[in-house]
Amino acid sequence: MIQFESLPNELLLNLFEYFKTIELFQIFYGLNSRFNILLYNYYRNYHLDFRFISKRDFLIFSDHHLPQIINHIVSLRIGDEYETPGLPYIFHFLGYSLREFIHLQYLSLHDIELSIFIEYFNDISQLNNLISLTITNCNISFYETKEMNFFNQIWLLPKLKYFHINTDYLKYINNFQINHHSSTLEHIYIHTSCEFSYYNLINIIEYTSNLQYISMSIEALNKYEMLTFNLSSIINLKLKYRGETNILKNLLQNTPNLQELHIRMMNTYLTGHEWKEIIKNYLPCLKILNFQICIRYLPNENVKIPYDEFLNTFRTSFWLDEHQWYICSDKYPDEYSIQNQQIDLINQQLQRLFQEYQNLWTYSN
Repeated sequence: MIQFESLPNELLLNLFEYFKTIELFQIFYGLNSRFNILLYNYYRNYHLDFRFISKRDFLIFSDHHLPQIINHIVSLRIGDEYETPGLPYIFHFLGYSLREFIHLQYLSLHDIELSIFIEYFNDISQLNNLISLTITNCNISFYETKEMNFFNQIWLLPKLKYFHINTDYLKYINNFQINHHSSTLEHIYIHTSCEFSYYNLINIIEYTSNLQYISMSIEALNKYEMLTFNLSSIINLKLKYRGETNILKNLLQNTPNLQELHIRMMNTYLTGHEWKEIIKNYLPCLKILNFQICIRYLPNENVKIPYDEFLNTFRTSFWLDEHQWYICSDKYPDEYSIQNQQIDLINQQLQRLFQEYQNLWTYSN
């Protein structure tokens, strides 16, 4: 212990980086005054994860240490989960509010009921240093104007780059409307039990000038709802898409810098020839294409999708030789399921499996 204490402060502060915040205080706080001063006054990179903490440890930490370091906390994760039932309520009941975390950059909220989430939401707009916001399975079943205000408040955060929300509680997405520009948001992931309209997608993109990645479920049924501006900032697009093929073509024709496309098409499709035309003429930067096509039909329909003829459109030199993109298909009594595979990604997976097997073989011998 004497040799450890002889280390300079710089090395000790670097060492602290390898510990979770709760563990850091459990191990080092109280050893002597020097460690206490380092923890309270000099260390500036606290990451708090309250999802897997006992109630006893949480109460001790929030009572003795949290008030001393609250200005130095960089990330916070909190949720009402199996391991921490009622913790968001206890956190609020103890008098803490998110606006006190003035240097917070990363915030993750999980499984929080509506009454508590409203209190948290009122504080989020005050987090001017926030870079990343993740909301998972939280009850945000606001009334209509409050739900719209929720998204607009997020777009107003001055440094936010990453916004991730996954919840089944959004009810008014058909009236979804962003009214404030964000010049910082780059990564948006919005998934709910419902589908957004193509107009919602256009609205988000229009008010997010530096958007690079977006993941959403889209229903585009109005064939006249076309994109009229270029989406040059988008490099990664992930969609669950249902609707008109000409609208999908319109979207892809306006993403000239797209490098990665993941799309699951429901009851609609593009042939291999149509994909080739779009890629060659409009997507010069595309490196990764991953699509899945799910097409349902009624057993008594007279006209069905010509299955073999459709697959043949992907058996050309463009797909097999130039890009080494291959198609996998399953045919069920009432559904086609078709998806592509890239040979380089397959090789990476095989190499990873081989390496794992080799490591296991080396270990066992």
